Amino acid sequence: MTIIDTQLHNYGDGRDYNNPNTKTSVCSVVSGDRQRHLNVSWELDVLPCCFDYNASVIFGNLREQSIFEIYQGEAYQKFIAAHWSGNLDDYPLCKGCDKQ
Repeated sequence: MTIIDTQLHNYGDGRDYNNPNTKTSVCSVVSGDRQRHLNVSWELDVLPCCFDYNASVIFGNLREQSIFEIYQGEAYQKFIAAHWSGNLDDYPLCKGCDKQ
């Protein structure tokens, strides 16, 4: 049997055992490994990450826009700017998350 020791994670709004105010770096969706992931709902909505299980942050829809248009769009650009500035008030899911 192998035991894997991992750090606890707040996974958006589902857990409260870590303090989200202790965030020390920008989310890896914005700058890091998860930047390369494309998260798409069943309705073809493009989402920031897999922890947004309720599709609370939608950048665009692939039925209406290309991926290029979505990532050049206002919703995505606003999301990125909010993370770089550290002002996540418009993104409660992200504000409660401590995944880096």
